[in-house]
Amino acid sequence: MPISIRYRVLCEVSIQHAYFLHVGSLPFEALSPSLKNRALRNFRISDFLEIIPTAETSARLSGMNMRFKSGDQGFLIGVRIADAAGTDKPFLTPDPNLRLHFGIRVKDPLFFNYTSLPENPTLTSSKIYCFSNDNTDRNAGFLTQKLPGFLSARSYQAGELYTDSATPPNLYEAIRNTGPAGSPVAADWRRIPPDNFNAAANYHKDEVVLSQNVVYKALVENPGSNLSNIANWQNLGPLSHQYVSHLDKTALFPPQFQVDLSLAGISTGTVRITLKASGAVVLSVPFTFGATGPKTVALSMSGLEEGLYQLDVLNPGNNVLPAQSRTFMMSGQAVKQGWIGMISLGPSDGDQSWFDGAGALRSPVYALRFFNRATRWEYHFPKAQTIGSGAGVVAVPGKQDTLVTPDPIPLTRFASGVQLQADLPGTPGVNESVLLPLPDPQRIRQENSQWYSDVFLPNLSL
Repeated sequence: MPISIRYRVLCEVSIQHAYFLHVGSLPFEALSPSLKNRALRNFRISDFLEIIPTAETSARLSGMNMRFKSGDQGFLIGVRIADAAGTDKPFLTPDPNLRLHFGIRVKDPLFFNYTSLPENPTLTSSKIYCFSNDNTDRNAGFLTQKLPGFLSARSYQAGELYTDSATPPNLYEAIRNTGPAGSPVAADWRRIPPDNFNAAANYHKDEVVLSQNVVYKALVENPGSNLSNIANWQNLGPLSHQYVSHLDKTALFPPQFQVDLSLAGISTGTVRITLKASGAVVLSVPFTFGATGPKTVALSMSGLEEGLYQLDVLNPGNNVLPAQSRTFMMSGQAVKQGWIGMISLGPSDGDQSWFDGAGALRSPVYALRFFNRATRWEYHFPKAQTIGSGAGVVAVPGKQDTLVTPDPIPLTRFASGVQLQADLPGTPGVNESVLLPLPDPQRIRQENSQWYSDVFLPNLSL
């Protein structure tokens, strides 16, 4: 009798990008079902990113009867399950310390234009974004670290985010480069996304609204303005406010590298490297420096598995010097191929673990979300343009032929343009308005610590 080899989903990773999935300032979670379907129909991560199992991971997948499969919205790992009928347990039980690593390579040359990332890694960068299902917010299902609160000692770049302590928390975006500051400078930050719920409006059944970071769906026609009325409104939950941030960055080292200890303040000691997940010591290198000459220690991790490690410097008394400690990702493949990030997955624990208490598959879905850049949209004309009341743009001081939005607007693939209201004096009573187009993400620049998108247009005929 032939043996039936069956596979089931071990886990999935959903990769999302606000540029492709948000509509203007409205986040994906707050879109109507029809808009969500439209966004998803046109969303393929292969348009901008490539997910690559590392060579080590490919070998492990094969040895553990696992399969990697990419899709339009992420990837999944399948696992062979035991032959016994009705079982949901894997054919081979993975080691609790198993780690699977997947590189993230940018395919779209415009990716960093429409993606809001602090200090974007480059092909020569010694930094990489590391995402893991063992992070501090693992039970929420996100592979990114939880967005931090405001940090007074930190300098922020335009587009960076922080959350406050409200319930649910508010999300704030830096309009321009700012900080350090004892508290957020009001002119430099704005709360996002704005609410779209209008208490005076009449909503139809199944319409979706956003109010105070919570999404609601109308259950009836004309549900009224009381969002807490559960007979008329369904609470779909708060916005997650979870995106890639500076907390996800770490150092990237090849298997052979040097550590500069010129600021350690000691001439003899030990460099110790431990595996981040287990704390196991994998390398211990003593050093002694002379009175002159370089104070560097050469380290070789050839033969060790790729992944996250902890480097500590110990003084002669075997005490750790905290100022010299650092976490780093070691991957020769990531260095050679210029990856901007790596996803690290393992059995984990809590709500997002691969298995339940009996060892059966739970098939969790993890999420990795990128935020979109916001820019001030600047429209350039051959000559001056007339602006009336109600326009979404203003003239640039000293440049009547250049109009700009007063505030940054999120770059998204689907959204409305900006309205220009002319109101020419010779034609009273005539609605002389035109919708200016969305900017192309190819034309962005930074000026006065803010991001701008340039759009070049002919003179308007109204």
